[in-house]
Amino acid sequence: MCEKGKHFNLMTLLAGLPRLGTLWLDGYSLKLSEDANEAIGVVNYMEAKGNSDLRLNRLQTVIICYFNGLKAEVLFTKLLLSHSPSLERMVIENISGINAKEGLRISAELMQFPRASTKAQIVYLP
Repeated sequence: MCEKGKHFNLMTLLAGLPRLGTLWLDGYSLKLSEDANEAIGVVNYMEAKGNSDLRLNRLQTVIICYFNGLKAEVLFTKLLLSHSPSLERMVIENISGINAKEGLRISAELMQFPRASTKAQIVYLP
C-alpha cells in the first residue's frame, strides 16, 4: 500500500500488472505528474518495439476513483485498455468539481480508445 508522502515508480507498478485480475486506483494511490511527462514516457516505453507484446492477460476489472482527466491519467487508462485482452469492465469515477461539459468531453475521449478486449465495457460516472 502507498503511504501518504511516499511515491512509487510507475514502471514498478506496470511490471506487476500482468499478475493482477482486479486493479483499483484512486487519486491518492496513483499520483501522476500533472505535466504528464512520466506517463508519456511510460506509454512510449510500453509501445516501443520490444514491449509491444506486453499483455495484461489476467486483468478483468479496473476501477479508477477520483479521475480528473489529466493527460497522465488518460494515457494510463489508454494503456490499460490497449493491453488487457481479458478486460470486462472499467469503471471511472470523476473527481467532484468537474462540470458536465468537461465530463462529457472526457468520457467521449475514453470511449474512442482502442481496446484489446472485445468485451470491455467502460462505465464513466460523473
